[in-house]
Amino acid sequence: MTDLVQFSVMGLGLLAATYVVVLNTGWDRMIDAVYTHRGLEGFDPAISPEFGPDWFMVVLFGNVAGVCLWMPSTVRAMCSTDATVARKVYLWSSVGYMARMILPVTWGIAAYVYVINSPDLREIFFPAGGGSGLDTAYGLPVYLSRALPVGLLGLVMAGMLAASMSTHSSYLMAW
Repeated sequence: MTDLVQFSVMGLGLLAATYVVVLNTGWDRMIDAVYTHRGLEGFDPAISPEFGPDWFMVVLFGNVAGVCLWMPSTVRAMCSTDATVARKVYLWSSVGYMARMILPVTWGIAAYVYVINSPDLREIFFPAGGGSGLDTAYGLPVYLSRALPVGLLGLVMAGMLAASMSTHSSYLMAW
């Protein structure tokens, strides 16, 4: 029951935050910024020199292994009454896995748009004189802290904490 409540808090926070992020940034601005600053490589990692086919295969195998062999997911399938129920468990679980990957990526793209369009942040993350700026992984928390209202930001943080608790409790029960 606690996992259900924790997942509900996390899901509600993810969906609400994504709605606000897309509403504030807009799909068109997100697509235009990626195309302007990254070109076609921003949409197709296979042609990017930073990623390419090797990166794609590592991500593909890592995600397949993660979904099929992740211990809490495997325990759920093994607790199923038969193979048909186990397939349904994997099928319906895949919706949550996909959402947990796509929604934060959407946030990351919106954060990129925000940083690129904010002269002060652009200089911090992408210095004009070259050199290494601040690690771009910090762009998302900066953006979310400015884009999300205080209560929604708290809900998102509670959701992340709930996800962490749910993961650890699933591991402890399986062990």
